[in-house]
Amino acid sequence: MKFKIIIGILIVFLLGGTASYLFFSNENSATSIAMSKTHNLDTSNYELLVDRIQNEFNMEGYKEILGENGDIVGVPDVIAGRQDLEDGLYQRNKKFVYKNAENGMIIILSVSASEERDGRLWNHSISYNEKKYNSETGVYKDTYNTIFSDSEVSIYGFSGNGYSLSIVGISSNPDNVDVFTLSQTAQFLQELEKHLN
Repeated sequence: MKFKIIIGILIVFLLGGTASYLFFSNENSATSIAMSKTHNLDTSNYELLVDRIQNEFNMEGYKEILGENGDIVGVPDVIAGRQDLEDGLYQRNKKFVYKNAENGMIIILSVSASEERDGRLWNHSISYNEKKYNSETGVYKDTYNTIFSDSEVSIYGFSGNGYSLSIVGISSNPDNVDVFTLSQTAQFLQELEKHLN
């Protein structure tokens, strides 16, 4: 009987040690991979694009408000590994905020350094509008509540040669026009496209 208990305890320790080794070695290797990619990343195309946006790009009706100021949202370690503040993600990301006082649109543009590639890779498109997703009479009327925001949001994300780009359009759509925020965001991106090559 004692022999079975001792064997059971040894098996538990063995399995526990193996599991913790696998967990921590995977976590450390993911962090090492993230850091090695950061240190070997060619940021020249990213830097050129940021410079062109800062110095050449403007969209009629919009004013960029951040200027030279930095503003970045932290990234969880589980996504990008631990970031070296002097050489990590925070040093290879630039955010721009554009406001249009005529139509109430806000555009948030984020550019990050990325791997070199041929051509562009579309990552995602997302949109939300109140008329579709928070209507008293629509398909989702059972979830309608006045607590939810009246804002519309459109998001585009893609990767180019040496950079990845996300663009977010936000508006309360004061004129209640169909696909207003989506079309305004697309127009902004179309104008920006001239500076992406």
